[in-house]
Amino acid sequence: MNKIGILNTRICYWSDDNDCYVVESPLFDRIAGVGDTPEQAQNVFERLLDDGYLAYLEGRVPGYDKPGRPSKGAISVSFRLQPDTKESLGQLAKALECSQGEAIDYLVYRHKIEQLEQRQAQNKQSKSNRRKQRRLA
Repeated sequence: MNKIGILNTRICYWSDDNDCYVVESPLFDRIAGVGDTPEQAQNVFERLLDDGYLAYLEGRVPGYDKPGRPSKGAISVSFRLQPDTKESLGQLAKALECSQGEAIDYLVYRHKIEQLEQRQAQNKQSKSNRRKQRRLA
């Protein structure tokens, strides 16, 4: 885990539960930036990362006994990929400046956020439809 990889894998999304924007990285789940705007949430995340990453390097972050590999809670997985997929995964990891395993973590986390955003959109649509039905009744 490296600081640049954490920054490159951060994801900003709206949280209906918290009523704010949230910025998180699946590579360092101990910090989250929140704010009224995406920019505010990004700024908070970056400030927290500065302190949090230093604590990580000093071994002061629970669950991360020492810096470096293996990452917290990681398990070993072996699977076969199509050659093009393997090449694309390598390119993504290089672009994100992280390991291939961390790139997979990022993709899975991004998928979870997309699902959350879809549920939030559906909930808003359902509320809107109920309001329309009440007005028509």
